[in-house]
Amino acid sequence: SILCVLAACLLLHGGVGVGAEAKPPSAAAQVLARLSPLPDDVSRTIMNPYHAHPAWKLWAVDPSPVTISKPHFKGTFEPPLVMLRKYPILLRKGSTKLTLDPLGKNRFAGFWDDCYMSLDSHHTGLGAFKNQFIDGKSMKTARDVQTLLALGVNFTSQSYADRGRAIVDDILNNLNTERHFFFANCIRATPAHASYSDTNMEKVTDLYDGLFAHSYHSVGQSGSEMHAIYKMMAAGACMPRDTKNLLKKHGAYAIALLTIFKAALPYADAQGQPLPFEHELRHRSAYSSHGTPSHMHYCAANAHYHGYDESRHLQGMMDMARGLASAPPVAVARLVRFTAEKNGVTISDPARLARQVKNISLTNMRFWGDKDDTLSVRIDLNKSYDLQHKKLSFKCQTLYPNQKNVSITQEASGVFLIRVQHDPALPKGRIPIICTAHNGLAVSSNPVFINFYWPGENELDDYFAKGEVPKDVRLRIEAKGLKRLPVTVNLRPVVDFGFTGDAVRCRPGQTVSIDLKARDPEGFPVTVFRRFGEIGTVENGRFTATIPSRDQDKIYRVHFIFSDGTGGYTGKQIKLLVSRDNDTVSKDWTVTTLGPVQRAVTVNHSGRTFTFGKQPMDRQAKSMQGTLVCQPVSGVADLICRIPAVKSGTDLALMITNTLDGFSRHAGVGLLDGKISGVIKPREQTWGVSTYQWDKARSEKPEYFRLTRRDTSVVAYISKDNRTWEQVMAGSITFAKQCYAGLVYRGGPWTPGVCEWLSPSGSGSGLPVFSTGKQARDKAGQYGNPLEITVTSPDKSMTLRYTLDGSEPTAQSLAYEAPIKLTRPGRNEIRVKTFGAGPAPDTALAIYNVKRAASTP
Repeated sequence: SILCVLAACLLLHGGVGVGAEAKPPSAAAQVLARLSPLPDDVSRTIMNPYHAHPAWKLWAVDPSPVTISKPHFKGTFEPPLVMLRKYPILLRKGSTKLTLDPLGKNRFAGFWDDCYMSLDSHHTGLGAFKNQFIDGKSMKTARDVQTLLALGVNFTSQSYADRGRAIVDDILNNLNTERHFFFANCIRATPAHASYSDTNMEKVTDLYDGLFAHSYHSVGQSGSEMHAIYKMMAAGACMPRDTKNLLKKHGAYAIALLTIFKAALPYADAQGQPLPFEHELRHRSAYSSHGTPSHMHYCAANAHYHGYDESRHLQGMMDMARGLASAPPVAVARLVRFTAEKNGVTISDPARLARQVKNISLTNMRFWGDKDDTLSVRIDLNKSYDLQHKKLSFKCQTLYPNQKNVSITQEASGVFLIRVQHDPALPKGRIPIICTAHNGLAVSSNPVFINFYWPGENELDDYFAKGEVPKDVRLRIEAKGLKRLPVTVNLRPVVDFGFTGDAVRCRPGQTVSIDLKARDPEGFPVTVFRRFGEIGTVENGRFTATIPSRDQDKIYRVHFIFSDGTGGYTGKQIKLLVSRDNDTVSKDWTVTTLGPVQRAVTVNHSGRTFTFGKQPMDRQAKSMQGTLVCQPVSGVADLICRIPAVKSGTDLALMITNTLDGFSRHAGVGLLDGKISGVIKPREQTWGVSTYQWDKARSEKPEYFRLTRRDTSVVAYISKDNRTWEQVMAGSITFAKQCYAGLVYRGGPWTPGVCEWLSPSGSGSGLPVFSTGKQARDKAGQYGNPLEITVTSPDKSMTLRYTLDGSEPTAQSLAYEAPIKLTRPGRNEIRVKTFGAGPAPDTALAIYNVKRAASTP
């Protein structure tokens, strides 16, 4: 039975596999008995494998208040007043903002009988729906499932620092999540965090050894799950009241909402047709809760794989929910038999087999193979059910199509034999089999995943949170040499569009064709997928789009996902910049856009001068967004431009950006909103920070701007004469091997933006860099006294010489040998020049305002 298998797995782990949750044998059996599905012969009033009767509050049946008084949780809870109840609508196509209309006698259900609770006292921000649902506030323990059931909680968020995989990789947690969340109307939503960060530019890596359907994991850190909850709550409010009541009675509300979230993802095949529910792009270990990268949980390395059309997704979820005249089916799987073979011999050692079974629950099974093993699993889907007693059909198939070491045989209706051979030629990673049930309606059942995995040497199987494992268990793990390893290690497909950058300038009526050249470094065939509803077609690896002849200046953003069919992905974006005028830039420059701008101004390039077309300030874009003329750079970079005096309100700057996405990490200096400013954005998970603004009290404004990049150091300078350079900003950014440098123009007061691109004088190795270390300015811009300044040379073979009196350094000036200590109150200038065979042509300048020293008593 499932209980015997689970008990055997738990006992064999002996506390090392299950970590902090290990129990003595008798206690383990008792816990498993409490968490396991009910026996088939139990009398029931509802269709549910874990509950014979509704164990949860049904607010639509009994709206009376609930009062709870416990040491860790107190309060009285009730639905909003009838006259205040509303339901969500999208007022216009393409919008992502919901409007709430009075519910009245509308057939839609509304939010009023939904309950949300934070399980960690954080991230309770569902302000758009304030007073429309039952706010369960926060409860700092997820173990008090009785409170969850008493309040009929439907949505929970719970942020862990290190628990993405830990939440889904042990038996007890999976059974608990199914029993008290998934099959009890409650969505358990958490961030994947470090378990799935997708930050490596060359390969896909994560820590999940299997896929799962019983909970929602978001790409990102704490709070990243909240927007998905917002969308699922909106979809639930759009359901017909009778359907919502039916789902909640049987504990299937969360099941339907999680299915809708995946089914509504607006992805398409190369021909633009929607993908089936069982497609690999719909099923992931972690999802971006928001379709656009305009949020702090943006994945820099693969933004356009995680992204999607946010408006279409939200609208699709709401439309699917509205169309639920009857409920989707519920899929569950029972394990009939598990065997392993090695060299043609069936393994009969029960201890070895139990060690290879990592989890068995109704929606998620995980089996690990030893080297050269062939694993066989027979599953039965016939315990799946339909709340209207409709006849069901079943599917069982591989999720990743190029994992050819899998064979699936249907032995009877709903009974499948899955055989998976060890294939060392595959990239290291999970092998998920997806099973679904269908009742003839548009929305499928939830998926059931049967996962197979071949671990690395001494790979730890239980990824409990590091801070939660007891010391004695940790010591036993270390003694065994066990370690956490990336589960997926899959080189991304390499994509070449045949041009630099990500944009093509085109005219109205023009037909644009682009070869989508892609190869997989591991030799697997690459398939291209798209976002639903975007312009153009793909035939035989070639993208073709005809621009409507009546188009004015606009931008078409076209997205592609390249899959190697084994779990490796590369997402790309092409921008079609429509304009009746062409750019005149040399072939080593490219024109594109950053951010949510609606058009790209034309750029004319003559000699060293760039002229941007007239563009009123684009208020949809932020600083360092707009039209970008750039070129790829790698290694050390020393960039200079001259921006002549322009009218107030112009936004034109020199910048370095990691990628050509508007929310990539970057640094820049120039005119931002007409003010001389410097901005640095060290990570995608932060907004750009203005670290410098020109002091209006200073007389002569600079016209020259300079950015240097060496390793992770990015420094900005300004100058009035292109000879003495004042350092105004310094920070640390980790860039890719190739990034982009150029000029970004957001707009101005109907005058062209003009800028000169200059070459650095001297060796081109950059300028000296000043640092105050950990000493920071106060709000008044002053430093403490004394202040120590460290100066770093761009060339270690050169000597640094400096002055403190405002004069130019000469060969007779002080040599820099140790940090410079400033003790004089007020304004202090340090001028530094490098000397080799002769002096460098440029001088570096730093200005510090130092406080008066504290008096000694």
